Amino acid sequence: MGHDFWIVQPDTYWRKNLFEIANTRQMLGLDGNLLFDQEGDKGLLIEMIAGGYFFVKGGPKSECFFDELSRQLENYYATDNNIMGALCITQYCNNKCAFIPYSIVGNWRWHSSGKTYIPALLQFDNGGSSSGKFECLKRLGAEFANITKISKHYRANCFIRRAIAPEKAVPEWRLKAEGDNITKTQRLITFFHEICEWFYEKFPKTGYILHVWRSGTVPVTSRVTKRIWMILQSGRFCRKENKTTHDALAFISLVILGVGLVTPIYALRVN
Repeated sequence: MGHDFWIVQPDTYWRKNLFEIANTRQMLGLDGNLLFDQEGDKGLLIEMIAGGYFFVKGGPKSECFFDELSRQLENYYATDNNIMGALCITQYCNNKCAFIPYSIVGNWRWHSSGKTYIPALLQFDNGGSSSGKFECLKRLGAEFANITKISKHYRANCFIRRAIAPEKAVPEWRLKAEGDNITKTQRLITFFHEICEWFYEKFPKTGYILHVWRSGTVPVTSRVTKRIWMILQSGRFCRKENKTTHDALAFISLVILGVGLVTPIYALRVN
């Protein structure tokens, strides 16, 4: 506690030095203490956490945030970025979250976008194995060290010329020409996200509900809505010891997702 730190990922082509271009004080503002990467640069994605890169300002609030994150990860089937997103939007323990612009840190969604620009740091988090990701980087030319194994030890020889100007290691046209390698799971995620974007466009006030639903923590009041969200939570957020139940109810959750959104949307429109 009390120490600031960064979390970064190795499956990333650093075209520029993150620590030189990311002004954490400016991004966090006066009262921010947690800085996260964005899932995208438009719609709901702007305030959704990707979870690959984040900066933590040390202190009791941040410690409380990650204690709760650890507790939920230990007990429920849920991804860390979804839980962090819900904790941020509800300002758990009075934490104030901010975002690293997508133009600085991009992820797998960029590879299936219009590619009108290239983020300074480009993740190759396409769900493949670690070796597959590094092979992809090597094939593109984003290889900055030759790692060899001698007995039980590893030795790395740096490619100095590429390291001096990393943004020139891979031409922009080569990155933009790279094919769309997202997995079937990511395509499914994109499909359901587009449905949520449609709801958000038609009913902007549902943004809060859609953000928090991702972790299964939507606050509800009416009896009907509460029952629906209990079913949704059991599928999205089932306890780990009941994996079979989780898999079955996850399917039910997707089927009744539309129904689960109707009541909150109607309530928001009335209010």
